[in-house]
Amino acid sequence: MYNLFAESIFTLKEDADVDFVKKAFKHLFFMYDQKVSTHSLAQRAYHNLFHIKYGLSAIGDIISNKNILTKIDISLLNIAWFFHDCVYYSDQPLIDNEVESAEKAKYILNMLQIRHEDILKIYNLIIKTKHTQPIDNDGNNIYNFIADIDLLGLAESSKVFRINSYKIRMEYIHVPEIDYLNGRLAIFKSFVNNKNRSSIFRSVLFKNIYESRAQFNIKQEIDNINISILSKNIILEEREILNKLMESIVNL
Repeated sequence: MYNLFAESIFTLKEDADVDFVKKAFKHLFFMYDQKVSTHSLAQRAYHNLFHIKYGLSAIGDIISNKNILTKIDISLLNIAWFFHDCVYYSDQPLIDNEVESAEKAKYILNMLQIRHEDILKIYNLIIKTKHTQPIDNDGNNIYNFIADIDLLGLAESSKVFRINSYKIRMEYIHVPEIDYLNGRLAIFKSFVNNKNRSSIFRSVLFKNIYESRAQFNIKQEIDNINISILSKNIILEEREILNKLMESIVNL
């Protein structure tokens, strides 16, 4: 991973200080790893270095081989992906993880003396992983690609999708089950029932390859969540009825 990070940095600035590039990578690596060592494994069950490696593989295998981006654009994409989850708190809703990650990237890249316009592009790339902007029609560009890579797990096999769902639940283990299910349901519905979003993926490349599989997984998950919510509500209602019945019996 370091070689790819360094190569991307040197593409943007050939005379970047080698020692500082190494220090920057070590610092970045520690940011992804420290949640495991100082809190719990659940804090980074999904948003960890495996997630970063997964995305970097997508950039290399899916995008680079299509020859649709320049070397500089690929380097910008790589660097933004390295940084996009470096700040991640699932238990502190007042912290904007994407903005804080983008600010961390800006600080380190300024120290590396990367050009201001390139830092701004990387900053905006990271913000794109918030997935709050309407779908645009620009097709295959770096901003669409980073958003698509972040959602690529939605198009995995059913088995991997379920494993990823479990990992994300572990990151939000502090959230009550019914609240978590309702929140997850709202997120998935925003992908498939949103007038501002005609598709899950933004780029032409990813839509052509992954859209149908992601749509299938999400619709199946929505059905599963709805059944879980219904079941839990029925259990709560039955429990309330039984409690009232027991109270009436006690008072006989």
